[in-house]
Amino acid sequence: MNRRHVAMLLLLALCSSCRLPASDPPRPPTPGGPAAATPSTAASGGWRYVHVGDGGRLWDVVATAPDDIWAVGAKGDAAVLVHYDGRAWRPAELPPDLGAVERQEDLLLGASGRGELWLFRPGLGTRVHHWDGTRWDELRAYPGEASDAQVFAPDDIWLLAAGRRAGHWDGTRWRTFALPVSGAALAARGPDDMWVVGHRRPDPAREEFTQPAAAHWDGRAWRPVATPAYRFPDPAPPEESAFFETAAAGPGRQAWAAGQHTFNGGEGGPDPAVPPPVVTHWNGSAWTAVTVPTQMVCCVLLAPDGTGGALLASTARGVDNTWRLTAAGTPTRLPKARLPASTEPGESPWAVGDIMGMTHVPGTRLVIAVGALHRADGSTWGAVAEFRAPEQPSPVPTAAGNRR
Repeated sequence: MNRRHVAMLLLLALCSSCRLPASDPPRPPTPGGPAAATPSTAASGGWRYVHVGDGGRLWDVVATAPDDIWAVGAKGDAAVLVHYDGRAWRPAELPPDLGAVERQEDLLLGASGRGELWLFRPGLGTRVHHWDGTRWDELRAYPGEASDAQVFAPDDIWLLAAGRRAGHWDGTRWRTFALPVSGAALAARGPDDMWVVGHRRPDPAREEFTQPAAAHWDGRAWRPVATPAYRFPDPAPPEESAFFETAAAGPGRQAWAAGQHTFNGGEGGPDPAVPPPVVTHWNGSAWTAVTVPTQMVCCVLLAPDGTGGALLASTARGVDNTWRLTAAGTPTRLPKARLPASTEPGESPWAVGDIMGMTHVPGTRLVIAVGALHRADGSTWGAVAEFRAPEQPSPVPTAAGNRR
């Protein structure tokens, strides 16, 4: 799940013929209930909205199955949690005394299985709330401000924190690990195959100059792994920097990392063209650069698509600028999609859609995205969209012996 940065504005969409499905009226939630039908899915390769709430916006999303999907956000300064049980999206119970929330970074989600939801509330420390399918419990807080989370089991939780640190919960206590990179996001296939991506400073004398960086956890230690470097041709613009801000891990040891290559413009002399986003692909033995011929300015989102590939989206111009990356590393731009039509006479039309988080639904080719729809009158409504990746051949297996 990528994910804790300044307000993410990603325009996602759907075919012009789609209509918003009606949601059941709210009723008391039954988190982690019995299995039900899978959610309706869009035509192969397309987006469509599947839920619009009654206001506010959604920030983060996790899924354990097609009929167990959770999204969190806020309406005003009050947190909002919704759950999809295979039939409809419905409001769900929140932990008591959660407090007011003001920004996306105030709430993180994780899940360790059906009916095992985790909600993290970063602050001076990070409060840890666990839903066991019946009630919320609060665990011992992590003594640091978390910016991302990976949950594998109730006794195996990782939190990414500032200052090149990661916290691990073993069911009894928190242990802090030093990271070899400054981390921005976590991505994992399992508890002994996890990535942290972010940046490094190759020249201590140039504080602003950074390069993308990644480290891998094999169940025993965090080890740095070489990543491609990014440089402007001379004369380089002022305050050049490149970094990862999101990552995704898929089947067959496939992984992706993405971010930006940027500079401080307007400081004299001609500015270079804004470069393409920083996108790299891990094939099981090395990170290689992938050229996506577009511009993406803060912030970038990634999610595995269930085929070994990934979805890449920008928080700016997302409705026109969403890409699918195949397992072979080939980028394909998704067709421009349209906002839905208003459904009631005299209703203010939808003006724009934001998506702030994406996640893959395990065992499927479905990606769920959450955010908000905005009406021309300025009102905001939490929204959920879905994407079904087209089928494709499995990636060619990598040579044995490359496991890190």
